[in-house]
Amino acid sequence: MIPTDRRYSRDHTWIQARNEKAVLGISDYVQEAFGEIVYVDIREVGTPIRAGEPFGEVESTKAIFELSSPVSGVILEVNSGVLQTPKPINTDPYGEGWLAIVRLSNSSELSSLMSAEEYEEFVEGSKP
Repeated sequence: MIPTDRRYSRDHTWIQARNEKAVLGISDYVQEAFGEIVYVDIREVGTPIRAGEPFGEVESTKAIFELSSPVSGVILEVNSGVLQTPKPINTDPYGEGWLAIVRLSNSSELSSLMSAEEYEEFVEGSKP
């Protein structure tokens, strides 16, 4: 089930905004498609990020996946747990498998992202 309390990008990144801060992660769809995540690299705390640009990458048993930020801002916190042991990304991508917390620089960017329902339709349309 796709959580309805966040927004989604076409790059399969989710964002859960809380005032000027937001949590970022990858969707269950993409982690399942790429297989077991074995390595995670996220930009350092304090790094500015821009919507549509990379903020890190994950490596799975099948591929390397560049993480594209759905919003612009500054990285405030990185989930050090998944950097050490990425398993939560596979087992709980919407909870313990979160990747970073950012301070939003332009909250209006959220309106360009998909709702859970729109993302579900997008995913269904991209399956073979």
